[in-house]
Amino acid sequence: MNKEVFKEKLKQYKEGSLSEEEEELFEDELEKLDEYQSFLESESAQEIKNIDHPDKVKGILKRSQTNAYIRIGLVSVITVLLIMPLVNFFASIYYDFGGLSSKSQILKQVTNTVIPITNPNIEIENTQLEHDFLQVRYSFDLFKTTEDEKQFIVSDNVKLVLNKAKRERQTIPLGLSEPLDKKDVIKKINTLNKNDIIDVFVLFNETHDPDDIDTMANKYDIKITWKAVKNYDNDSMHESIIGYPTNFRFSPTEHAASAEKEFEKALTFLSEHEKLTNEISHNIFFSPKEELKSIKENGFSIIGFSITGTSQSVVSFITDQNEQISKVQFVDRR
Repeated sequence: MNKEVFKEKLKQYKEGSLSEEEEELFEDELEKLDEYQSFLESESAQEIKNIDHPDKVKGILKRSQTNAYIRIGLVSVITVLLIMPLVNFFASIYYDFGGLSSKSQILKQVTNTVIPITNPNIEIENTQLEHDFLQVRYSFDLFKTTEDEKQFIVSDNVKLVLNKAKRERQTIPLGLSEPLDKKDVIKKINTLNKNDIIDVFVLFNETHDPDDIDTMANKYDIKITWKAVKNYDNDSMHESIIGYPTNFRFSPTEHAASAEKEFEKALTFLSEHEKLTNEISHNIFFSPKEELKSIKENGFSIIGFSITGTSQSVVSFITDQNEQISKVQFVDRR
């Protein structure tokens, strides 16, 4: 049907001079052909107002609106399908460009570094780095380690959107008891079998040199698993203990130095990414730069440690070092 025929049919349609069968055929044509739809859209509003049959006007407008929605929807879908691969491509470049110095790799390394030094005896395993729409997500499992076993605690993840990181979990369930005084600790330990393996966190009244701590522990059948470093700000109202595992390795690919040297390397790295460190640790008062400065100026000051050993050995240590110990926390092994 060409335009001249269409105009004639439309005129008859407006006047109501078409038969019922012809009206149905004409309305079918209106629904099927974009050519007719385009023509209807080019008709003036005044001409539509002059139609003597309001129901026919409503039918025309309704069909026009429906077809317009369909066209807009198809255009939107096609646009999204074309744009999404481009967005993901550029996002991949943004997060992955630079190899080991890329944003995604920095996110991974900061996470792997900050969690073990802010949480005693915690290890990260089963890691996975993946891209979502406009973000990168680093997922991992957290395990609690003791001398003779490793226990799954919880799964966690950190998302990086542009330059803002958000970690799923605010805290990690470490299984630490409330701090107890020495008498209560000894009383509780004496209820156990003397060969039961237990884990405790010991806080000292004063700081000690790492070598002095090792010498102190070597007199007993106990093993130090994590050393707590005194906060650089002695007057801080938000003081939180950080530290390092005794087998700490900042960079597994490099030659292993002492745990103290590895900890200094870790602080040096974290000081270059302090904002990201604070977002992942959930501690805005943790300043790797200031911690590193304090260590270089004053040396290492150990304020406490995690130890594991038989209940008999641990109670002997606490009894003998009674004057130097401030508080003790039990670690739940379940």
